[in-house]
Amino acid sequence: MDKITGLLHLANKAGKLALGQTRILESIKRKKPALIIVANDAGHAIKRKLARSDFIEIGMNSEELGFIFGRVKVSLAAILDIHLAKEIRKSIESSGLLKTV
Repeated sequence: MDKITGLLHLANKAGKLALGQTRILESIKRKKPALIIVANDAGHAIKRKLARSDFIEIGMNSEELGFIFGRVKVSLAAILDIHLAKEIRKSIESSGLLKTV
C-alpha cells in the first residue's frame, strides 16, 4: 500500500495525474490516459462511460482513495504517464487491491 501511495503522490507532483470525473473525461477526449483507477463505490454510469478506456477497479472506496490525495472523496484517478501507470498497475495487482468482478 505504501508503494502505491508513493507512486500516486509522484504522479500527482509530476503533473501526470487527473482526478475527478470531469477532468478524466476531458483527458480521454484529448489524449488517452495510460490507466484509470476507479474506487469500488463509483457509480455504474461512470463505469459505462469508461468502458472503452483502460481502467481498473480497486478494493478501496472513494474516501480511502481520497485520503491518499488529501481530499474527502476521489472516485476516479487517471495516470497520464505510461511508465508510472505500469508500475502502479503492477503494485496494485501484487498487493491484492485489484477488485475482480
